[in-house]
Amino acid sequence: MKEKVYVSVKGLHFVSTDEGNAMETQEEAIEIINVGKYRRVGENEYIKYSEMIEGENKPCSSMIKIGGDGSVELTKKGSVTAHLLFMPGEKTMTFYETPYGNLYLGVFAREVLIDRDDDCIKIIIDYGLEMNYEHVSDCRVEIKISSYGKLEL
Repeated sequence: MKEKVYVSVKGLHFVSTDEGNAMETQEEAIEIINVGKYRRVGENEYIKYSEMIEGENKPCSSMIKIGGDGSVELTKKGSVTAHLLFMPGEKTMTFYETPYGNLYLGVFAREVLIDRDDDCIKIIIDYGLEMNYEHVSDCRVEIKISSYGKLEL
């Protein structure tokens, strides 16, 4: 893997709402593509990149850490501050700070799949999201880190 990389993050967020007497599921999709920097330190891999948050005029610094234990951490610093840990089969708690207020979130990573070759790392995370100890949505995120010049959409 080269030091300069493309970072593609695709996410799908399923939210259940109570419309009248029937529960309705709504999908909310997100996708970002950025240029970042990759480095490996021991068993851990780090990918740093900047991203713009909707409604903000300063970029947010983001880092993905792929642990040698199969975990994936996402850290954001800026107008949005968060530290999310996805450990397969485990629930973690975190604060998610935004310009509009702070949230206390629970993240249960049902599955974390990591596949790699010389020029690409693909990560799929299937997780549940809790707010105030209540399940609010099911989520799936696909992260693709590709050597610069090797981006495939």
